[in-house]
This record gives sequence, structure tokens and C-alpha cells, in this order.
Amino acid sequence: MGAVGSVALVVLVATRGDTWNRYNEGGFFVVALASTAVVMACVRPGTALRRALAWRPLRAVGQISYGLYVWHWPIFVWISAAHFDLHGGSLLATRFAAAFGAAITSYFLLERPIRRHGLGLLMARIASRRRRVVLGGALVATCAATSAALVIVATASVPSGLASDAPALARERSLHPHDPVIMLRGDSVLETLALAPPSAPLQGAVWESRPVIGCGIMSGSVASVDHTGTSVCAQWPAQWRADVTAADPDLVVVELGPWETVDRFIAGHVVRAGSPAYRAVLLTQLRRAVNILSARGAAVDFLEVPCAGVPGDTPDAVSRRDPRNVAAVNESLAELAVEFPRTVKVVSWTKLVCPDGRYAQVVDGVIMRPDGDHYGAAGSHRWWATLAPVLRADAVSARAARRAATAGAP
Repeated sequence: MGAVGSVALVVLVATRGDTWNRYNEGGFFVVALASTAVVMACVRPGTALRRALAWRPLRAVGQISYGLYVWHWPIFVWISAAHFDLHGGSLLATRFAAAFGAAITSYFLLERPIRRHGLGLLMARIASRRRRVVLGGALVATCAATSAALVIVATASVPSGLASDAPALARERSLHPHDPVIMLRGDSVLETLALAPPSAPLQGAVWESRPVIGCGIMSGSVASVDHTGTSVCAQWPAQWRADVTAADPDLVVVELGPWETVDRFIAGHVVRAGSPAYRAVLLTQLRRAVNILSARGAAVDFLEVPCAGVPGDTPDAVSRRDPRNVAAVNESLAELAVEFPRTVKVVSWTKLVCPDGRYAQVVDGVIMRPDGDHYGAAGSHRWWATLAPVLRADAVSARAARRAATAGAP
């Protein structure tokens, strides 16, 4: 039974990961049974599994397992494809090396002394000046990963060159009073674009960006997650209305895609992505967005939705990779542009990340979207170099049109 449990755990980790939507529907029970079988086999003398897990390297990992548990999450957040342009095996190896280094350091300099001598002796050692320096160095070394991760998380929404709040926007407008104002709205994809934009393409306009992670504009909730809806996501109309009033933009750029290409639970029913019913609801939401964003005369640019390369076999991943669902959103955007010819433009740009209409992680030697959706640093730079001039030109035209309309008003 121990061997069966081991195989079951390995298969679950290798094929389902931590995003399998069946964990709460019996998956965790399977994990518990498999883990119990492994433990029971290990406590019985003479079993093959006990001998295998007694291998010295595995025992060493067990000794530092608490440190690995504590340190791996902040390190994995910090060392990401978006921050370091690493992917695949190189990303995994770098994460493992950093996590093991932090765990080993904390084990020998913090955990083991406390286990052997208690906290009292450790505090007495701290009183020694020499020990204080040594311990301080250890604390700095073991806390570096967490500190860096917290700094990145805290500043991710305040990227260089992009105003992320009212004071920053006011400052930028005072420094560049003659430049058009461009407001960007989207989800975590936009956030990765905003992490480290190059400064040169941003010149000539005032940019304001406040992405909301995990939210689009589609009604209802994601069908595979829950049927309760997400209150934060549902607040986008009120929030966008307030943002337009505060920022008074010349151009609003909207990034959609991840949450408009998955099945939704609406009015007690699952509505399939790309279906006629789904497209009808989406078009209603798009019209609502245009009316809100253009209320003060701004033009609205919708970015064409690109192909996706999200890995995995979850319903959402499969749906987001389906080119028919992506095409359905883009067709709705095209219909919207026909309906609002003076206000709405659909920016066609997806060949930059989807050559031949298919997902590619590397395009012309540049890692664009390492995880199939979000941008790495090099991909972000390429995106801004390509799209910023287009969006800035649209903003200049929109600003001129607003001024002409104001001058001609009675």
C-alpha cells in the first residue's frame, strides 16, 4: 500500500499541481489516504519504502524541511519569470538553489541552536558583541529573500513611469501639462507590463495604470471556481466611473482576455465561453464600459486579445487556449468599434506575441510571456516599444478632438 500511496502522490503532483479544481471534491481525501499509506509503510521495519526514504540525502532534506516550508514561498514570489526573465529548468533550478540556501543557513544559525540549547541560551549569546555581529549577519542573510519579495510586492503597483494613484498622476500632469493623459485598465497581465516599463517609449504622454488582479468586465463568476461572484470584480463600473472623473483622460486603454475567455456562472446557469449567449452578455458589458470611459470625451482603445499558452488541463486553461474563444472576444470588439466609430478603436498587435496566430514563448529571441499569459521583463520592454507610440498617437488625436469639441461648444 505504501508503494501505491507514493505513486498516487507523485502522479498528483506531476499532473495536477496545486490548481486542480477537484481537490475540494474528493482530491484532498485521496491525498490524505495516499499520505497515510506512505506513513504506515515507513513505520513498519523492513519495508522497501522505509529503506528508500532512509536514504541520507532525503533525511538531510527532512532536517531542513521546516526552513524549506518557511522560505520557499517568498523566494518563489521573488524569483519569478516576470522579475528575472528565467523560465523552464533554469527558473526551477534558481528557485531551488535559493530556497535550499536560505533553509540551510537558517537551520544551522537559528533553528539548531534553539533546538539544542533553547531560546534563553541564544539570547545570552546575543548579548556578546561578537555573537551579535555573527547572528545579525545570519539574520540578514536568511531574511534577504523575504525582504526583497516584500519590496517587490509592495512596489509592483507603483511602477516607474506610470502613475498609480491620484497624487502621482497630479505630479506627472504638473510636470507635463501639454501631454495627453492615457489611462490603462486591465488585470494581472497589465500589472506585469507595468512592473518595469522602459522610460523612453513613455515620453510624450502622462500614463496612469491601476490593474485589478483576477478581474475582467464579464458578468457573473468564473464557473470552475465558485458560484458566489467576486465582489471586487463586480465593482469595476463604479470604480472606472470614479477613475474617469478623477483622471479626466484623453485616452483609455483596456486590456481584456483572461477572464473573458472562460466559462461563467450567470443567473444560475453556466454560460460557455464563445457561445452566442456569452457573446451577448459580453457585448452588453463592453457597451457599458464604453459609456463609462468616454463620459468626459475620452477615446477608448481596446487591445486585441492575443492567443494564450497557459499550461495545464484545468477547464479554465483549456478554455483560454481555445482559439475560438479568443476569436469570439475579438469579434465582439470589432462589432463594438463599428457601433462606436468615433470613440472606439481596436488595436491590432497580437502578431508581436502570436506569430502565425499561435502561442510562442520566445519571439525573435525575446522571452515574451514565460507562463503563457504574463510578460517577463524583456517581453514587457518589447511590448512598450511597439505599442506605446501607437497609443500615444491615438491620445494626441483624442486630445485634439476634445479641445476642438470644447472650442465649438456654445
